[in-house]
Amino acid sequence: MCRDRERSRAFYQSLGFRLKEPKSRSFVLESGPGVELHLHEQLTEKEESLYGVEWARGSRGMVQSYEVDSLDSLVSTVPSDNLIRGPLTTPWGTRLIMVSDPDGHLLEFRERTRQG
Repeated sequence: MCRDRERSRAFYQSLGFRLKEPKSRSFVLESGPGVELHLHEQLTEKEESLYGVEWARGSRGMVQSYEVDSLDSLVSTVPSDNLIRGPLTTPWGTRLIMVSDPDGHLLEFRERTRQG
């Protein structure tokens, strides 16, 4: 879910996601073969009532994780307000950053620093 469709689209495209399927209230972004992110505008209260759902806002214990070839190249494209942590090197052979999207969803981008 996203509050501002165009702001979210621009944010994800700045990180290298490609717009695959634009629709009136939703869109599909692709980050690699078989890896898609589907974003839909936030439902109105009437729509939530109609469908019997209440969507959680922002991250609720879930982090999307993406492996990238060059973390340094990606870091230079992340708006400073959205960079939560990193870059940092982990003991298990990766470097990573944590990023918050415009709606508070957490994203982890990592590159391998050694085979394992």
